[in-house]
Amino acid sequence: MIQITQLISKLALTPAQQTLAANKVFTQSTRSITMLANLKPAANSQTNEKRVGRGPGSGYGKTSGRGQKGQKARSSVPNWFEGGQTPIYKLYPKRGFTRTLKLELNEVPLNKIQHWINIGRLTLEKGEVLTMKKMKEVGLVSGSMKDGVAILANNHHCPSSYNFTSQGLLIEATKATSKAIELIEANGGSFQSKYFSRGMGFRAHHSPAWFLRKRGYLPLPSKPIARRDIVNYSSKEKRGYLAGSDYVAQIIPPGASAGGFGSSSRAEKKSELENELNKIASLKDTEKDNCVAGFAANKMLKFSDLKI
Repeated sequence: MIQITQLISKLALTPAQQTLAANKVFTQSTRSITMLANLKPAANSQTNEKRVGRGPGSGYGKTSGRGQKGQKARSSVPNWFEGGQTPIYKLYPKRGFTRTLKLELNEVPLNKIQHWINIGRLTLEKGEVLTMKKMKEVGLVSGSMKDGVAILANNHHCPSSYNFTSQGLLIEATKATSKAIELIEANGGSFQSKYFSRGMGFRAHHSPAWFLRKRGYLPLPSKPIARRDIVNYSSKEKRGYLAGSDYVAQIIPPGASAGGFGSSSRAEKKSELENELNKIASLKDTEKDNCVAGFAANKMLKFSDLKI
């Protein structure tokens, strides 16, 4: 306390200012002790629960603040209720649907791959394939890995020095655009579209060490079973890895296109008369003559001709 007064006296302050400064120091030092018994939440920081139906003294008794009768005095108004008129979700027709199993792919343009090679962040040995695992390791795919990688052509917003010019680059990803495939192959490289199942197959590709450490083996790569996937990964235009494989040959019937396999053409329904005419048309000439002769011998019968 004596040291504080000596420090204040050394400052260039008037006597009144020195007294005020000393009072502030002493009150500040004892403030924390006196406030311990008066601690409470800040004003309006807490809200009490609204308890209704607890008698007239609370102000929310009897009708609980809802008033007399009416729609709002009953249960709550249903969601999307529009007063009885035709709701908007029934008023207009709906088109299409939402693909819940649609793949969310990370997009990687070719000029980004070229830029990574130029600055030395991506180095590949001769014959090494640029896989999705490699893209994630070097940072070509930032953030969390989604369901796969889509290779895009050059982004025109980037400088021309970033244009893809790497020779003989081998890339493996979920899919690529047609322009990207043309650009890769024009520079002597190749692209392959490969399928990875959601879950185990995708995880085994990105974390093979985990399976080897925990289980001692890698799970076998699964084949696509959905029609959309089989068509995509068996297409030569999209550079699918199943193009021309025995697996696709077992599924797609001979002579059927990959896009239309499994869809049996419905037989045209014909009338009884058309069926009879087709039968006659398939008969031989002698059989047709017999049919014509039999038809010519027909005549109208009378009741008197019938032996009843």
